[in-house]
Amino acid sequence: MSKKSLLALFLFLVFSLSVFSQQTFIIEGKVTDTDGEALPGVNIVIDGTSHGAATDLNGQYLIRNVPAGRYTLSALYVGYEAQEKSVEVRNSLTVNFQLSSGIVLEGLVVTAQKREQSIKDIPSALTSLGSQFIKETGQSEINELAAYIPGLEVQVQSPNNPGFVIRGITSDDGAANIEPRVSIFQDGVSISKSRGSVIEVFDMERIEVLKGPQGTLFGRGAQIGALHFIQNKPKNFVDAGATLGLGDFGYKHAEGFVNAPVVKDQLLFRAAGIYKFRDGFIDNLSGGTLNGKDTKALRASLAYRVTPKTNFTLIYNYQNDTPPGTSFKSGTYAPKGGDLSPNTFADLEQGENLGLDRTVWGLTLQGRHHFHPNLSLTSITAYREFDSNEQFDADGTVAPALFFAEEAYGRQFSQELRMNFNIGNKFQGFAGANYFSENGWQRVPLQTDERSFLALVSPLAAPALNPLLKKNFGDLAEALTLMGQGAGLPDAAINNMITQLGLNNIEFTAVPLIDNDGNAVLPASVGDLINFTPLLKAILADPSPTNPVIAQIATTDPVTAAILQQALSNPQLAEALNDPTLKLLQAPLSETHKEYYKNYGNNSSFEVFADGTYAITRKLKATAGIRYTFENIESGFEAGGSDIAHLGMLRQAGTNLLFMPTDGKLTHGKKFHSVVGRAALNYAIDPNWETYATFAHGRRPNVIQFKSNPNTDGLTSSYEPQVLHDELVNSYEVGVKGLALNGNLYVDGAFYYYKYSHFQTGTIDPQSLQSITVDAGDATSYGLETSFKWQLTPGFQTFGNYAYIHATFDDEDANGNKQEYAGNTFRLTPENSFALGFDASVGIARNVAFFIRPVYQFKSKVYFEEDNQENESQEGYGLLNIRTGFRLPKQHLHLTFFMNNIFNEKYIIDAGNTGRNFGIPTYIAGSPRMFGVEVSYSLK
Repeated sequence: MSKKSLLALFLFLVFSLSVFSQQTFIIEGKVTDTDGEALPGVNIVIDGTSHGAATDLNGQYLIRNVPAGRYTLSALYVGYEAQEKSVEVRNSLTVNFQLSSGIVLEGLVVTAQKREQSIKDIPSALTSLGSQFIKETGQSEINELAAYIPGLEVQVQSPNNPGFVIRGITSDDGAANIEPRVSIFQDGVSISKSRGSVIEVFDMERIEVLKGPQGTLFGRGAQIGALHFIQNKPKNFVDAGATLGLGDFGYKHAEGFVNAPVVKDQLLFRAAGIYKFRDGFIDNLSGGTLNGKDTKALRASLAYRVTPKTNFTLIYNYQNDTPPGTSFKSGTYAPKGGDLSPNTFADLEQGENLGLDRTVWGLTLQGRHHFHPNLSLTSITAYREFDSNEQFDADGTVAPALFFAEEAYGRQFSQELRMNFNIGNKFQGFAGANYFSENGWQRVPLQTDERSFLALVSPLAAPALNPLLKKNFGDLAEALTLMGQGAGLPDAAINNMITQLGLNNIEFTAVPLIDNDGNAVLPASVGDLINFTPLLKAILADPSPTNPVIAQIATTDPVTAAILQQALSNPQLAEALNDPTLKLLQAPLSETHKEYYKNYGNNSSFEVFADGTYAITRKLKATAGIRYTFENIESGFEAGGSDIAHLGMLRQAGTNLLFMPTDGKLTHGKKFHSVVGRAALNYAIDPNWETYATFAHGRRPNVIQFKSNPNTDGLTSSYEPQVLHDELVNSYEVGVKGLALNGNLYVDGAFYYYKYSHFQTGTIDPQSLQSITVDAGDATSYGLETSFKWQLTPGFQTFGNYAYIHATFDDEDANGNKQEYAGNTFRLTPENSFALGFDASVGIARNVAFFIRPVYQFKSKVYFEEDNQENESQEGYGLLNIRTGFRLPKQHLHLTFFMNNIFNEKYIIDAGNTGRNFGIPTYIAGSPRMFGVEVSYSLK
């Protein structure tokens, strides 16, 4: 969009505002609670008319274009008693409201559409969790959110390796050159790259989760949904609080916040911090524990109200995670004295060297200026960095076969400018532009003992290697037979020579990675696994007529010696026996080999967007949005190693075992243009219930990667850039939302249908054993969701949700070709899931209340890979968690006992992983029963 077009749009908005205001009056005011604190998102309605407004973040509202007359003005806010005031409009008026809290039902005022609205007015499936609900249900880790949000699954192998799944679509790729499908936002800033997206959930104001393509609202990474974490900002009063906790597995928890006005009404400050530690719940025989936690995080914000119309908020976030390693336990080889259960002890090589060190920090400046009560400008400027190093044992055993690390780094800068407008309460929305730039890389080093690596791959190599051995050595036997027959030797003498060489029975024998005593198997060379006879080994070592072994044979078997000398004098046969591949079979394997690959992503984008809602009638509203994106994507790749791997030469990986070395860094870039959008209709059945229908078009950006291809020399490979088509989805959704029982019961339901083309999925290239993205073709997903929150009394709330998801690959692609994964279920996708819980509180003595908060969640069978292997799945299971204790309201004191997974359910959170590519899948255990106590205190 040109500068002239933007100026014309701005002038049009200002002109429209002035036209609507002619010959009418204004009603304005402020809405506060009984403590004098501003209430944002309160609906102010002039009964019997289409006029109304919602209060802004400062509790201010303004209604324009009100004709003269007598009216009833109503203030409506969920959780507060409604209030009415009669007014007579002859001039512009100021009408203030002070609302008293009723039965509080949190999270029903949201900012998903960049303005404060009731959740029922959003024409899309949306779940909002409020501050009190988050705190009282004990949610402090990101994977705990799934129990409260239908259609959401969160898998966290470690803080460095999360997977977010919305309605069956997974976003978990850590490569720097791949954009996630699900956007993660923190205070309006994208933190979506997976290695930097896990944040500790504390001191939150609200969490909003939107489902379906959200590119119009959240940009290029929100192809299938968005999670928005909105943390508490400074408030104009003094407050502070702290929580301390202890539990089993060495659990320690310390958390606190402080809030204070530095200059009352003008400069406000807030800071919060958390420390959480827990030993791993899987013991590792090689040292340390696995699947633990060690997190430290800090948040600080400074709000500056320059004028009543202008304010800025500066936000700093920091988090450091140093947990022990992840229990990628082998399902093929049990540890010494143990079993194959993922939920019992493991023996992973490197012991206490396994683990993660990850640091994430960011700085955000939010600014807002109100040109007019119905026209405001918002600016969000942000810089963010993450830096991580994770060490893990990918084979899941004590063998030194696959010791990997993942080093990742990323930095990003973004700037958004957005104009919000409200024209006569008929047309509301926003328009703006966004610039985003990121530069990052992911480096994956491998350290291995070549001997152990040979044992690992021997079962995979045997089926392919044995036919080659039989052919090549059979050809050698045939050549020697012809030579003997040409020399007039008897068949018995020829057969005796062939037998001594063992040429007709050559076979490569696979060995286990771990022997029956639990020790690593370490063959010295490939030849050690081939039944070479001593004579053949000697000739392969020195294929010359002067080989001293032949001279020794001549003393007892001169005929055989003569044939061998004659054969080895043949130039063609001598050349064949000097083939480098035969030499490599006998070469000693290295005890330590190191190599790596590294991918790069250097991307920038510029976007312009607009989204608005028009009131066609009092009951019918139309919403439409569009976002244009220009992307400049540059990807890079390199691979190298510190020494020569003889096995690498045998499998066309050059001097490396897995990753064919590059000649320095390879790069390839391309520019892309795209448009996404949405259109929706809302119909208000009555003031409390609305239905909606939405169409949205989403997109996941193109992937640029480098794919390995074998060279004609039979020993090496080379890389070529590959540009994948962008992944596209069309989404259709209908739903209903509403409030009942005086606003104390909220219910929603939605049905959706998605159609994908060029569905991108991760796999392992069988040639290079490199992680790549492939176009898996077309896919379909449909399902339904429902949820409710019901505040029955001030002391009792119940809540629940249910989701049904049918997400599979189509039988045929767009061209009618049968697809590889036809009919398979998307990974990490339960067909059915539900959660149910309640929060009950009852007074048991003066100023003492007892509370109990149980939550039960269930999900059906899940496949962990898209080829749907039964041995890489988890049958349906349920978990029951509980928090209970005592509350002393006057002392602002809580004593809480918690227990998660009360029935100690055995389950896994992932299967397959890197080990599956070598025929030995690994498994990660889910958390066992855990318990602890916490005490909390706050000033307010």
